[in-house]
Amino acid sequence: MRYQNEENQNYKWRHLGHLLQRNIPNLETLQKVASHTAFVAIDAEPWGYDGKDAAEIAISVIQLADINQHGDPPTTLTSLRERFSVQTHTLKVCGREQGKCQREPTMGKIELVQPDEVESALVNILESVQPIDVTVSASSKALESFELPTFTLVGFDLQFEIRVLSTQYPGLLPYFSSWIDLQEVVKDVRTNLWNCAPSMRDTLIAFGFGDDFLAVTSKTTPHSAGTDTVRMVGLLVKLLSFPLGKGVQIERTGTRSWSGRKAAGRYKKNARLFSRSRPSPRELYPFTARIRRRGGTATKMTAKSILDIFSEFNPTAVGGSVVRDKPLREKVKRSRGRDKQFREKDKQLRGWICLPSLDELETFLKQVNGRRTKDGGVWEAVSCYDPATSVQTAAELSEFREAELAAGFDQKMDLGMQKKEDTEMELDALPDDFNEDGQASSMFAGLQL
Repeated sequence: MRYQNEENQNYKWRHLGHLLQRNIPNLETLQKVASHTAFVAIDAEPWGYDGKDAAEIAISVIQLADINQHGDPPTTLTSLRERFSVQTHTLKVCGREQGKCQREPTMGKIELVQPDEVESALVNILESVQPIDVTVSASSKALESFELPTFTLVGFDLQFEIRVLSTQYPGLLPYFSSWIDLQEVVKDVRTNLWNCAPSMRDTLIAFGFGDDFLAVTSKTTPHSAGTDTVRMVGLLVKLLSFPLGKGVQIERTGTRSWSGRKAAGRYKKNARLFSRSRPSPRELYPFTARIRRRGGTATKMTAKSILDIFSEFNPTAVGGSVVRDKPLREKVKRSRGRDKQFREKDKQLRGWICLPSLDELETFLKQVNGRRTKDGGVWEAVSCYDPATSVQTAAELSEFREAELAAGFDQKMDLGMQKKEDTEMELDALPDDFNEDGQASSMFAGLQL
C-alpha cells in the first residue's frame, strides 16, 4: 500500500496506524459495506510555498441505506445533491488566500475559520450528522475484518489529505473506522491499461458525467475543495451501482506529461528558479510571460516570491527581477544651454513565468493582467511566446526536448568523426620527414633559416 511507505516522514504513524489497516480495497467490498456506513468525502487545497498547509478543506456527507431504491444514478452534480441530500461544507482558512483569479463555484456551505479552529469546526460538522439505522447480517463476509464504521473516509488520491489530517488535524481521525481511495478502485475496473493513474475528470466522463460542465470543468480553472468532494460523491454513487465483473473504458483527455493531482504542492518542487534573469534556454521555455508590478509598497520581487504568488498556475520555471530605477526623459524642446529635465524615477518590479502549455499561458495572461494587489499595485502580464514556435502543448514540448537532445548528440558525433577524418587526411599529406605531431624530424632540428 503506497500510503504505508515508511520512508515518507510526512505522516504521523501514531495517529494513522489503526486507520490505514482498515482500507476498503476493491469494488466488491465497497458495495457490500455501503449500507452500513456514512461516507465522508474529503478534499483539501494546498497553500504556501512548500504546499504543506491547507488553504481550504471541505467534506461532503452521504448516507445510502439502499442504493437500488433510488433508480439510475444521476449524471449531474446538482441532481446528485438533491436526490441523496448530500451535505457539503467548505472551511476557508483565514490568512491563506489563494489569489483573486476567478475560481469555479463552490457547492454547499462556506465558512471562514481561523487556522487553530479548523479541527474543532470539522469535528462539529461530523457530530452534527444524524447516523442512519443499520442492521448487519452475521453471515456478511464483507464485514469479517471490519467493525461497524460510523464514518468512512472517501477521497480521490488521498495522499495530501492524509498528510494534512495526520500532521495538523489528528483529532478528526478517530471518527473514521475505514477509508477508501476511489482512484485505486477505478484502476481495478478500467479496461484500458496505461501507466498513469486516471484523473478525476477523465473518470467522471467515463461514468456518464461528460455533459455536466460543473462536473468536468476545464483543467485550467482552479478547483474548489467543496465541489471536488461532490465530484467524489458522484463517482462513489456510480461505483456502488456498477456491475461486478464489468469494465469501463477511461480515455485520457490530454494531460501534462508530468501530471499530478496536487499541482500546487508538486509543481513548486519541480519549478526551476532563475535569479535576476529570464529562464533559459528560451527554446525549452517557449510558453513564457513577462510580468511587471507597478505601484504599491513592494521594493523587490524574487523568483521565490513570484512562485509563491502564482503557484496556482503551476509554473515550470520562474525568473526573478530587480528594481528598475531608470529615469525617463521628459519631452522638452532642445535649446542651447538648457538643462535636461527628468521625470520622477519610475520603479518597476519585473519577472518571468513559464507555463506548461500555450493554453495555460493564455489563461494566465487573461487572469493576471490588470489584477490589483492588496497594497494598491497593478500586475501587467505580456506574452513572450513566439508564434513561429512549432510546439503548443506540454507533450509536444517534451517531444521537442527529446528531439533536440538526440539531434545535439548526433551532431556532436558527426563533428567528432569529421574532425578525426580531417586529422588523418592531414597526417597522410605530410612528407615522410615529419612526424605524427607535424614537427620536423631530428635531421632538420639544427637547421637555421
